[in-house]
Amino acid sequence: MAISLVKTRISRPGPRYQTQEGYLYSAHPRFLPSYSGSMDRSAKVLILISFFFLSVASNLNLVDAGCGPQPGACDPFYGPQSPVINLTPDDFKCKVLDSKKVVLVQFYAPWCPPCKTLKPEYEKAATTLQGKATLTAIDGDAYPVIFKDYPIKGYPTVKCFVPGKPPIDYTGAREEQAIVAYTLEQVKCYEAGGCQPGAQDCPKKEL
Repeated sequence: MAISLVKTRISRPGPRYQTQEGYLYSAHPRFLPSYSGSMDRSAKVLILISFFFLSVASNLNLVDAGCGPQPGACDPFYGPQSPVINLTPDDFKCKVLDSKKVVLVQFYAPWCPPCKTLKPEYEKAATTLQGKATLTAIDGDAYPVIFKDYPIKGYPTVKCFVPGKPPIDYTGAREEQAIVAYTLEQVKCYEAGGCQPGAQDCPKKEL
């Protein structure tokens, strides 16, 4: 007896499949078994058992244990050990608008390739700037309501929030050194008490 099995995706799976011996019922409807040769009753039983365990294993892989209903709640783009602070619309005001420090907010989507490229550079910048400024991020796909107040044209978008000033887009290089240099310039301006977000030159203090 020669039996070969392959898994083939089908668009409209049915509950049973025609064989030379009659109908074969599969425990996993997403995969269609194909075979060559004759099959006896014991072979069919073995195939059904194997597909049953395949179905159980597949279903277990689809379950993300512990995830809440909110998108991004279980596996955030920036994990709990990251120096970048994850934001939600509920704490945006507290952590950004009410902050007494310069805050950078990255609007991103987890599937976005440029966001994935920026991620390590943004995290390194956040580590370098700890104590001087705050780097945060918010998942635009999970919280689209945020775009009502802060519309963006694409991912990733980084906005600079200086206390008491309207936010402005960061348009510099997406590298640690450039992000750090830009942010420190905004901190310097804020502490000097006079420049708009994004300004390249701080006002000179009167002697």
